[in-house]
Amino acid sequence: MPTYDLPKAVDLFTEQVNIANNLWTVYVAATFTAAGFGTTLEQSTFAARAAITLGFWAFTLGHLHLLRQALGILKTVGAAIERAAQAAPTTPAQPSEFTDVLLHLAKTANRPRTSVAIHLLIDCCVTVAIWAPYLRS
Repeated sequence: MPTYDLPKAVDLFTEQVNIANNLWTVYVAATFTAAGFGTTLEQSTFAARAAITLGFWAFTLGHLHLLRQALGILKTVGAAIERAAQAAPTTPAQPSEFTDVLLHLAKTANRPRTSVAIHLLIDCCVTVAIWAPYLRS
């Protein structure tokens, strides 16, 4: 049976957390920018709003794919860490408190389904923000 390097798995987990956080940071900037365009454009610019909406949705669907990918990897690595931590024997060099930390860490991986739902809700809100001034006229 092959052996796996738990510290490297934890490093991979941390890397995936950082990737997901960076993706959310970029997403926040893009959504506020797109929503801001909606409030600053003149009311008669249908073509501009359509282009912004199309560009925003192209970006957001690509972003959502990357986010789901990062979160999927995170959940997989978290589950592997959890299994390894539960199977590891408790020794003086690796006390049970460390196992508890690993188990807690593994459980922090967000479910992709929750993030997708939040993402799509924000996407719809941005779309409304882009079009609301135009629709009021």
